[in-house]
Amino acid sequence: MRPRFRVWLAVVGSAGLLVACATIAGIEEPSPRARSKDAGVDGTIETGDGVTISPSELALPAIQCQESQSAPIVITNNGGAPASFEVAILNNATFSLRGAPGGVLTGTVERAKYQLVYVEAKGVRPGPQSVDVVVRVGSSVRAVNAKVDVRGGLLSAAPSFVDFGDVRSDTQSGSVSVELKNEGNEQLSLTGWSGVAANFVFSKPTLVVPAGGVATVDVYMTPGPPSDVVPEVEVKPQVSGVNCGDAPTLTLRGKRVSQDVTVGPLSADFGDAFCGSTPSKQAKITLTNYTASAASFSTTLLSPSSRFVIVGAAEGSLPGGGGIAGPSSTDIVVGVKPVGLPLGEFDEDLQIDVLPPVGPPMRRIVKLHVGAYGAILEASPSALGSFDINQTKAFAIRNVGNARTCVAYAAEPAEGFGIEDDDVLNPGEENDLRVEFRGTAPKTYESTIQISRVDCAGVSAPICVAAPTLAVSAKR
Repeated sequence: MRPRFRVWLAVVGSAGLLVACATIAGIEEPSPRARSKDAGVDGTIETGDGVTISPSELALPAIQCQESQSAPIVITNNGGAPASFEVAILNNATFSLRGAPGGVLTGTVERAKYQLVYVEAKGVRPGPQSVDVVVRVGSSVRAVNAKVDVRGGLLSAAPSFVDFGDVRSDTQSGSVSVELKNEGNEQLSLTGWSGVAANFVFSKPTLVVPAGGVATVDVYMTPGPPSDVVPEVEVKPQVSGVNCGDAPTLTLRGKRVSQDVTVGPLSADFGDAFCGSTPSKQAKITLTNYTASAASFSTTLLSPSSRFVIVGAAEGSLPGGGGIAGPSSTDIVVGVKPVGLPLGEFDEDLQIDVLPPVGPPMRRIVKLHVGAYGAILEASPSALGSFDINQTKAFAIRNVGNARTCVAYAAEPAEGFGIEDDDVLNPGEENDLRVEFRGTAPKTYESTIQISRVDCAGVSAPICVAAPTLAVSAKR
């Protein structure tokens, strides 16, 4: 099975939309030398009325992110009359048609002539990319699958915000691990950090993040005099290599104190999780008592429908410390509930109240974050009927979730209909599921199409809501 990006085009058949001239923007009549070089290298599509479309698959050379590449589709008219055509690529970040800002080119190929329609690709995200270029010539609708491999890294950082909370002035804070993930197909190297102030330090000034891999670096808040000022800086990794996005920004903050009880860190990022899963990651918020007398504490998740859970006791006593043994500490452990709808990035507050041995009560707010991801599929219409013999119609399939998924299509019973095998559905993109009526016996044909998730190269997120079931019917 070979998943492909697909784009649904609602082809408008009005002759009034066709351009009478043979050459328009983005469509060129090539010299015989150019045509012999570019046309037909991957096969030819016959439309049945003397017009050929070539190649049948358009493989562009590999490009790096931010680079561009183009190649032509050749429409040749060997028929007995001029042939009108429309070519379309809609709503695709990587592919476009030269000279068609709206995504559709129209024109006419005269008898014994041919036209070049240039497909352009720009590297915006790493990995194999493809799209169906929909070509209508007369009453025939065909698709040329264009593909390109985009090379580059794609770096992200989690967490993107670290608040060390209360840090005793004579003590280095505990470490917080920052995960640097490269979701691209080329290695990236970090040569340093821009914007780092004296208050913070990274355990690794340089490191390598392999393609599809993860590297971890620890960050600390350094000792220093207590202050009412809360140092906060924004830092970015300095990246060597082709990065398909901007370098991620990491915000660091914390407060140096001389108080008897400290609480930190005051942030916990649980990363991203798919719907239906229960993240195993837990976060520890440490309460430290520098006195010999006990303190008490309580915790409250402020959202009435919180996505988080306190693991263990939500309140209790913090024993006294001091002396040779040093200060005492207790961890408040936070976990994530099973991930459900709605999808998105979610921030909540965890309130911690502390009654120290001496002095007024303390209240600290811990910022909690988690991302909920998955695919949600919608289809329009829910049913197709009234097919002519050998006619092709299409459902519009849209992923309104926030993660890429790969799907397989199956018609039951399959008699009388031909459908695509599979698809790659990116979030926010509308694709098509083409159905061709192939019935030969004189009777009524009815079938339902099931959509199911399948594994594929790259991310294939779960479908968070039952996929729609589609109906097709035709009579011959």
